[in-house]
Amino acid sequence: MTLSGASRHSPIPFHRYREIHETRIDQLCREGFIHKDTLEFTWNFPPFILLEGAIFCLGELIITVKKTLKIVTVRSNCDFDVQTIEYAYNVSIKGRHNIFRYDNEDPYHFENNPYHHDIHHKHIFDVETGEQLLDSPIWVGVNRWPTLGDVIAEAMLWRVQNYHLLFNPESFA
Repeated sequence: MTLSGASRHSPIPFHRYREIHETRIDQLCREGFIHKDTLEFTWNFPPFILLEGAIFCLGELIITVKKTLKIVTVRSNCDFDVQTIEYAYNVSIKGRHNIFRYDNEDPYHFENNPYHHDIHHKHIFDVETGEQLLDSPIWVGVNRWPTLGDVIAEAMLWRVQNYHLLFNPESFA
């Protein structure tokens, strides 16, 4: 079952969050899209946990992750719920340019903009020049901002659709 909207980002027990994360990364490694990752969970003065690092993928794609989870409920020392409060998922080509980035880190783009009702958005870049496209960033909204798994899936699809633009489409970053 796939959850939609904000429910996908509702609080979840940290041990379950970590289990889902590790299972998905392992699955994509076995399938051959991910070669390795440097993602690490670290405590950032409770009540925060950071997930930071990079995922090295086929097509020399690199997904850089910076995510802040907030501890929202504590039931015991080993049992607590977390919820993502800040995130940035950047997809780039090794030695070249960014492709796209989802984040909620730069709210100044959306202040006083009647078309953007919150700060969840996507930056899109020209692969050849690295320049951000004119209509970028685009608003994605609180009900459609992606999980890391969604971003990896989008990177996989981007690789297939843009295979001809990659210098080494069958190599890892």
